[in-house]
Amino acid sequence: MALPPLAEKLSTALPPGAGAGIIFWIMAALTVIGALRVVTAKNPVHSALALILTLAAVSGLYVLLEAPFVWAVQLLVYTGGVTVLYLFVIFFSDLRALARQRWAHKGWLWSIPGLAVLLLLLVRALSGAGALARPLDPAHTTGTPGEIGKLLFGDLVIPFELSSVLLVVALIGAIVLARETKAGEEAGS
Repeated sequence: MALPPLAEKLSTALPPGAGAGIIFWIMAALTVIGALRVVTAKNPVHSALALILTLAAVSGLYVLLEAPFVWAVQLLVYTGGVTVLYLFVIFFSDLRALARQRWAHKGWLWSIPGLAVLLLLLVRALSGAGALARPLDPAHTTGTPGEIGKLLFGDLVIPFELSSVLLVVALIGAIVLARETKAGEEAGS
């Protein structure tokens, strides 16, 4: 099957393997732009849509890593399911009441030491990453559902369960915050 003229010119102009690099940088840029938009958007719906962009771009990175199971889970469960739950919470909360509240608390100063510790840990982990890197064994890099299941329910069962509990607690917290606002408005009227 012959390539279209433009695709044929591009395929001969680029060195072998350059296409994956270009796609990686596009997906990485979309991930960073979407993540920045999640935390800077004033409208919660826009923030949730940016979260969808971020999670979809991360799933594109999994395609480049040739991890089809993780790609499918990322796309279906996180980009689809979890984001829909967040959108339900946003739609059931009173956005006008949230817009009236001022989030200018002085408590953000207490987060600076924690952020400094996290930054220190990140720098330390990244500086030692080269020493810990080992060559990939092709027999163990297939990412089949069986291997992922053995890893998740074997060595990583505690972090896996803690992350699921964290997601549930965050969702319950968002629902409680939305309910408290409505209960306070009803009592005041």
